[in-house]
Amino acid sequence: LPGLPSPGKNTPFPDVADLVTLDKFYVNTRRHNVIITANATAVNPLPESLHMNIPAIPFTVFLPNSSSVNSSNDSTVIPIVTGHSLPFSLTHPNITLDLSASILRITQDSMPVISSFISTYLSGHSAPFVAGSPLLPSLHIPMVFPAPHPKPQVLRDVSIRNMHISLNGEVVLASGTVYARAVLPLGIRLSMDVERIWPDVLVFDGKVPDEGETMKFTESPEDLLQTFKYASAHKGKGSDIPRPPLPDPLPETAFARISPRDSLPPDSIALPIPSEDGTVDDGTSEYIVTADIENVPLEVLPGRQKLMSSFVAKVLFGPQGALAGVQGTAAVAALVDGLPVAGDGHEGGGGIVELLGLPFTGSFRVGKKAL
Repeated sequence: LPGLPSPGKNTPFPDVADLVTLDKFYVNTRRHNVIITANATAVNPLPESLHMNIPAIPFTVFLPNSSSVNSSNDSTVIPIVTGHSLPFSLTHPNITLDLSASILRITQDSMPVISSFISTYLSGHSAPFVAGSPLLPSLHIPMVFPAPHPKPQVLRDVSIRNMHISLNGEVVLASGTVYARAVLPLGIRLSMDVERIWPDVLVFDGKVPDEGETMKFTESPEDLLQTFKYASAHKGKGSDIPRPPLPDPLPETAFARISPRDSLPPDSIALPIPSEDGTVDDGTSEYIVTADIENVPLEVLPGRQKLMSSFVAKVLFGPQGALAGVQGTAAVAALVDGLPVAGDGHEGGGGIVELLGLPFTGSFRVGKKAL
């Protein structure tokens, strides 16, 4: 059949993910609803002499409730999105599909699964899902949402403004305002309000060295779901998110870590960037996010006391203070307008999505007045 490999004893039938390609997708907030549109192409193995117009086909997208998506058991998948294709023709060699969908009402138990899916995508990994149709209710097809290229950089220009350092006995305390630009990936324009942010920061003497040498969020996509379950169970109990381990070995110029015990209540200001025709289908969304930290321990890294002292000396005696680099990861909880979540206290106003492992890098200058 055209478009399929030649059959043979050692030639397996290709996965559906190899036959269907997601070309573009858009996720927008419209009139307090989250709307999804997409374009896809599919291999058409039927003879070229066969021409037919196909009516709209309904479909449902499920997310796996475990690390495996190869099960057809309904209890292992959660329905998330429902939609339909527009009518299409059997063109050759590929069929073009235009898809439109909306998000189903989400239960509280389903939110960690959705958050894990989004975090996996934003971390630059392909994310598994399952496709089905009411026309064939017993058929569930494992598929993969392709990883974004390049990897999205959601948090940008991170700095700590008006930073103050003080001593409480032998404990070094830091206060100031965490500042960042949050830029949603291309094709995603959501109206949202950041509710909580939990930064885990390495502080450097000078600019951050090459990214390959510094802090990484070590959890694999398969572990994210378990982390979200932990975070949900410990919310409001002194630690929202488990801290990632320190990089080993430590980067040469890193001397301290700032890791609040609790998430921070931030302020967020939307900076929408409209597309050329005034629509929101192909632009990005940008937000300014700030959060105050007050008397958070500045943990000196093992064996880095001298580097810390050298940094403080630059602050005290340097003509322009000292340049500090920061790099780390952040967990963010955002209230998304139009996300239909049941029983979260935001009825009709959206739902909370929690994201883990958003990486960031930045720098700022610390002056004498900061001590």
